Amino acid sequence: MQLAVSLTDKWQIHRDLQLATKALQASENRFRSLVETTSDWVWEMDNAGCFTYCSPICKPLYGYEPEELLGACFYKILLPPEGRDEMQKVFQTCLQKGKACPATERQCMRKNGSIIYVESSGVPILDNKGKVMGYRGIDRDISTRKQHEEEVRFLEEQQRQSQKLGALGTLAGGIAHDMNNILTPILGFSELAMVEANPKSNLFNQLQNIHDCSNKAADLIRQILAFTRKQPIQMITLSLNEVVDNFYKMLRRLIREDIELILHLQPDLWLIAADRSQMEQVLVNLIVNARDAMEMRGQTITISTEQAIISAKKVYDISHQHMASGEYVVIEVKDEGVGMEQQTIEKAFDPFYTTKEAGKGTGLGLSTVFGIIGQHNGYIQLDSSPGMGTTFRLFLPRAHAEGVALEESQQTEIAAKGDETILLVEDNPDVRTMLTATLEQLGYKVITTNNGKQGLTTFTEHQQDIALVISDVIMPVMGGVDMSHKIRAIQPKQPILFITGYAFESGIQDLVNASHCQHIQKPFAIHAIAEAIRSLLE
Repeated sequence: MQLAVSLTDKWQIHRDLQLATKALQASENRFRSLVETTSDWVWEMDNAGCFTYCSPICKPLYGYEPEELLGACFYKILLPPEGRDEMQKVFQTCLQKGKACPATERQCMRKNGSIIYVESSGVPILDNKGKVMGYRGIDRDISTRKQHEEEVRFLEEQQRQSQKLGALGTLAGGIAHDMNNILTPILGFSELAMVEANPKSNLFNQLQNIHDCSNKAADLIRQILAFTRKQPIQMITLSLNEVVDNFYKMLRRLIREDIELILHLQPDLWLIAADRSQMEQVLVNLIVNARDAMEMRGQTITISTEQAIISAKKVYDISHQHMASGEYVVIEVKDEGVGMEQQTIEKAFDPFYTTKEAGKGTGLGLSTVFGIIGQHNGYIQLDSSPGMGTTFRLFLPRAHAEGVALEESQQTEIAAKGDETILLVEDNPDVRTMLTATLEQLGYKVITTNNGKQGLTTFTEHQQDIALVISDVIMPVMGGVDMSHKIRAIQPKQPILFITGYAFESGIQDLVNASHCQHIQKPFAIHAIAEAIRSLLE
């Protein structure tokens, strides 16, 4: 009986051992299958950081066969040289404290030297006494995720930059509006005083200096409005070759004598629809920018024009914007100056950003170019590198003759006069006073009000006498647009002249496009408003 019981126990133990062995083998097979088929790399290492096990995924992940990594120290073979010392310290700290290595994103180096991003985590392997024998963990390739995050980050940065520029543009536009209201009476009163002063006197020269300085300030304001894309432009059909040719002497005076200015203009260049003065402003800003980049004698600046057809393939401008396919006239300004680093290129068109010394640049030159080209539905490409010069390529759409006015001759400087009655509606007292004096000197009778509501009441009372309404656009109580609509309801053909220091506001365009209505931008010369008045009255 004892022998039977002993043999039975022995057989049972043997049977349990066989079952346990099969279960262990099945578990190991499941573990191995899981480890070897997962996209994550499973590894084990000893307390020296050398690999003792590597799953086969290390081949597609790092380019190494498992056998190549066994016995190798992980931070010496998989990490870039600049990150090895720091990672060794982190590993020693975890080893001494016996704590797990939390999921960490880091750059790793593949066998071919390329860099990938991985997320790595590990837990300690302990012996019977609780001492750390090594670590077991996984590495996950997150390169695609990081690339996506970089793209999202880039788009977010572009959006923030766009919002920042939009806010700055709104601020700049508001400041420009206020500055134009200040400059308008300065220019107007100085002109009125110059009419009465002796042209040979010191007083006349001083008034002329005031007038010239005010015009320079007005030009700066126009640059700000061009940057904000809120400067109204007068589109005409013109030849870019003609603009460059006619402006060559002016450009020549902007640069030093030791700099050569070369023209390469393509014959029979397509016409463009553009504002001539703004195209000249673009040329001035680019040439001045090129001049300031020149440090050596005998260097050259080259202005070239050509025709280009952009197809459906992806072509991008400096804002990484996909250029629309079509026919373009291209003007290129190339210099042999110091060039720009990538960091400077990325900020080159930001307003008020400049690399020039204090007092030598406003930081508005290239941002003005960017605003003007944007207003003309064009694109800019910038190519530059340190020591290799800089090339700006401006793409302007080819003009279609329909709906674009031909370039007109310069207006006369003679201020036209009259004797009609004019209703002046202007909320700024300085501008109102200056305009009243100007109109009276031109022979007109003037009735003044300081907002649209008063202007409407006055027009209703004196509509038989009022030949013309001159109105600001933005005013308290009632603006110029609302007042004009109500006046037109009373007198459909009433001539109206809008004056504003900003740009075309909502609702103005319809009125300007209608008959007996014009628009003039502050600040303006006496002859300009005189000609506009006579044009409407006659």
